[in-house]
Amino acid sequence: MAYTESTLGVGGDSASFEPNGSKFDLIIQGITSGTVKLQYKLPISAIKDTPVWTDFPNGTYSADTYTSIEVVSKNVQFRLLGVDNNAGIYIKMVK
Repeated sequence: MAYTESTLGVGGDSASFEPNGSKFDLIIQGITSGTVKLQYKLPISAIKDTPVWTDFPNGTYSADTYTSIEVVSKNVQFRLLGVDNNAGIYIKMVK
């Protein structure tokens, strides 16, 4: 089972997570202020030679969350980014 698990500091981000074409569960607990954004980064391709972290559509959370994200493409990376958030938010992404 692949996963990343940690706590976010104020304005912090998580390690990147690569589910490789699988559904993954997203767990966020302990938000009392600010938001946590789910972001993705596409793999390098002939058209996109410098991929950047991009906000996932409907991926901004301001309350505790447990949801599943469907990923069809391989080699796409995900991370969580805190925005004006409190410290100590528990985060986990698991496939």
